[in-house]
Amino acid sequence: MLFRSRVPAFFGSYKPFSFYLNVSMVILFNYFIYKRPFNRKKTIILVFTFLLMFTALLLTFSKDGLLSLSIGLILSVIIWRPYLIIHLVLCVFAIIIAISVLAYWDDIGNSLSSELSFGEQRTRIQLAREGISGLAHRYTWIGTGVGGGAIYTGHFFGWSAHNALIQAADEVGVIGLSAYLALLFYSLLNSIKFNIVIREISDKWIARSILIGFIVTLISIQFHPFFIEKFLWLFMSIVQAYTVIIFNKKQVLRNIMTYDGKS
Repeated sequence: MLFRSRVPAFFGSYKPFSFYLNVSMVILFNYFIYKRPFNRKKTIILVFTFLLMFTALLLTFSKDGLLSLSIGLILSVIIWRPYLIIHLVLCVFAIIIAISVLAYWDDIGNSLSSELSFGEQRTRIQLAREGISGLAHRYTWIGTGVGGGAIYTGHFFGWSAHNALIQAADEVGVIGLSAYLALLFYSLLNSIKFNIVIREISDKWIARSILIGFIVTLISIQFHPFFIEKFLWLFMSIVQAYTVIIFNKKQVLRNIMTYDGKS
């Protein structure tokens, strides 16, 4: 019943919806911290929009979505102001001390043990184990074909491994997985490259949003079978397009400076 109550909006499933929400909130948050200060009206609109999207994310009941968003926001703050990592470390130590003083470690351990033994994560771990084991014994190099990951898991709902990388290996084999990882790595590398070369504030918030949004998406797909999810491929195309824009812009500026120097 919980699964049926998750809000999918117009995406057919709650998971793609959570992908869009997470990236949208990362973009909005980076726009806010890099372009501030704003007038009161614009600030209220931005805050209200963020809270509205966050409420929608809560209604998807996606724990991994909340985890991915939290990591994305923390990364945004650290990249924006690197010295704040000291404050983050101090907060972590304070939380650890508070948990120790209040003797909550046993409760946390029991909760994790219960989740891994009887909860949702137990099913995910089992599907991942069966997906890896099946790949090792059959169709290792070419896979079972797209949509055939359930052959390895034998799940009564026909679920494949709930991890995009394991699913890719199961369905397109080691050869397909290698190509898939190469595309992900190339996109991540490009997003890091254009963040290094950018100096203008007007471009920084966009570059940071793309990089952190891509990282958030990579984290999210570790919990669900969405290696062919359209949003991921769309995001990789955005990364490549922005890479071309930034480096062409740099080349144009370099040519202008060279021309001015000669004249």
